[in-house]
Amino acid sequence: MRPRRAPVARRAPVARRAPSARTANNLARNASTTTDAPMSAAAINQLMETRVAEALANQEQPRNNGGNGDGVVVLSQWFEKMESVFHISNCAPENQVKFATCTFIGNALTWWNSHKKAVTQDVAYAMDWKELKKMMTVKYCPRGEIKKLEIEL
Repeated sequence: MRPRRAPVARRAPVARRAPSARTANNLARNASTTTDAPMSAAAINQLMETRVAEALANQEQPRNNGGNGDGVVVLSQWFEKMESVFHISNCAPENQVKFATCTFIGNALTWWNSHKKAVTQDVAYAMDWKELKKMMTVKYCPRGEIKKLEIEL
C-alpha cells in the first residue's frame, strides 16, 4: 500500500493593482506603434517626428515653467547663492566661473560642455562671472518672463 501524500496548501491569489495612467498610456502608445507587419519608411519618419517633437516639448517645459516666471526667480537665487559662496570661500575672480560651472547638472551641464567645446576650455574658463550670468540668463530665462517680473516689481 502506498503512503498517502500530505495535502498541498494553495496560495491565495495575489491582488494586482491596476496600471497607472502613465503606464497605460505608454502601453497604448506602444501597442499602436508595434505590429507584426513591417513599418513603411513614411510611418517610421512620422513616428520619429512625433517622438522628437514630444522630447523637445518636454525639454522646453522646465525652461518655460508654465509662464509663471519661476525659472527667473530660481536662477536669480542661484546667482545670489554662488556669490555668497564666492565671498565666504574667498574665491578669486579668475576661479569663479570654474567653481560655479562645476556645480552644474542636467541640461545646464550639457549646455556648458557644448559651450566649452565650441570655444575651447581655456576661453570658456577665461570669461568673468558677469559674462557667465548674462549667458545663463539669455539661455534659461525667456525675455518675456523677465519683462513680466520687472513690471510686477
